[in-house]
Amino acid sequence: MASAYGYITAANLEGYTGISYSTVDAVFTATLVESHISQGERWINTICGQSFATTFPDAVVFLTYVWASRSLHNAILNLGITGVVKNEKFTEMLTEEEEMMLEPFKIVESAIRSVWWQ
Repeated sequence: MASAYGYITAANLEGYTGISYSTVDAVFTATLVESHISQGERWINTICGQSFATTFPDAVVFLTYVWASRSLHNAILNLGITGVVKNEKFTEMLTEEEEMMLEPFKIVESAIRSVWWQ
C-alpha cells in the first residue's frame, strides 16, 4: 500500500527517523506506517485547504515527515514499547511555528468564498 498522496514513502520515513519500524514490533507493517503517512498528508492538506497532486513543496514534504514520525512515536509509546524513542508523547503533531511554514501554500479563505458564491 502506498500513502494517499505519495508525498513520502515508508522507506523515506525510516531514513528520516533512523527507525526500522518493522523491527520495533510486528504490528508496524509497511501498511501501518503508510497509513500514518496518509494521515499526515491529509492533516497538512486540511491546513492548506488543498492537496498537492504533481509537485510537492519542500515544506509540505518536510512537515509530512514530522507529522508521521511524531504519530508513530506516540504509537510506539502507546504499545508500551520502551528504548526505541524518547519516553515523552507529542501533544501536538505540528507546532505553530511549523504550521507557519505552510502559509504560502494555504488557499485564502476569502478567495474560496468568492468563487463559491459566484
